[in-house]
Amino acid sequence: MINLVLAIPLMYIFFYSINLVTEGVNFSENEKDFITQMYVLMYVLAFLCIFIGLVLLRIIIMVIKKMC
Repeated sequence: MINLVLAIPLMYIFFYSINLVTEGVNFSENEKDFITQMYVLMYVLAFLCIFIGLVLLRIIIMVIKKMC
């Protein structure tokens, strides 16, 4: 948890130092829609990856228990 707390400000400082952080952002409506769609898509993909990982972990644990 402490790593996450330290990583976010350090990441912002690093990106700001190499000019990857813009101060004023003006997106068009199409860009806002695209950003929203990408956010939702990545949210769904992250959920699926976590779900599939947990299912695989349960299967592996079940196989190990049956082997013992």
